[in-house]
Amino acid sequence: MNQERNTLKKIWRNFFQNLIKKEEDTLRFQFMHLGETENGNSNKPFKGILPPKGRHWRTDIETLEQWDKEGLIEWSTNGNPRKIIYSDEREGKRVQDIWEFKDPQYPSYPTEKNSDLLDLIIKTSSNPKSIILDCFCGSGTTLKSAQINNRRWIGIDQSDVAIKATLKKIETVDVSLFIEKPEYDFINFENTPSSQQKL
Repeated sequence: MNQERNTLKKIWRNFFQNLIKKEEDTLRFQFMHLGETENGNSNKPFKGILPPKGRHWRTDIETLEQWDKEGLIEWSTNGNPRKIIYSDEREGKRVQDIWEFKDPQYPSYPTEKNSDLLDLIIKTSSNPKSIILDCFCGSGTTLKSAQINNRRWIGIDQSDVAIKATLKKIETVDVSLFIEKPEYDFINFENTPSSQQKL
């Protein structure tokens, strides 16, 4: 297996739900718990509080003191210190391996999948300009997701209903400065090569 050709990207989602003022701008933030198991000189008391039993602080006491002076330590209701992390200081929260998506309530095709799910799969497992192959393209949602995420694509299906649904779905791509108009060849393999249509 050629590992240089394999792709599995880290995908981040926005999880900053609170608001706080920072340098006159309103920015989102979240809290990072400071207790974490690690080796080193980080198991001493901070503000008279020891880290949770069997754990250490995420960093040394000097850094914790500096964060506190900068107003970056928030104390929870039960007296545990947490570091404030602003939205412009990190990408967000990494998407884990358990995903929850609901299929469309009113699908245009019986097996139509959630477009956000397909966006996530495509972003995670391919690069821009990669070729996405869907051998049972059904509603065409995968092809649309590939198009709007700057991937090339190949869709295959033998059902006339699926083909019509796919063509209709592709035409719903909203063209913009970053999303190109879909251009593709429609090939009917049941007929002779001369029956190929350029759409």
